[in-house]
Amino acid sequence: MRILRVLQSQSLPCRCFVGVYETYDGRTLHIIDEPAAGCRESLHQPGYVVSAGTPRVSDASPGRSAR
Repeated sequence: MRILRVLQSQSLPCRCFVGVYETYDGRTLHIIDEPAAGCRESLHQPGYVVSAGTPRVSDASPGRSAR
């Protein structure tokens, strides 16, 4: 998995900081960037992939039109 770019960042209900990234194959990943001090979820460590989304059509993709 190679990351192409950052799309956005957000906080989870547990206050962990998550980055939303797009990969070169067009998928989106939600990755823990900074766990919150009081988070009780043991998996919330830097670099942990919280969720992987389905491929998305990038606005910058050649030959694709935005709808």
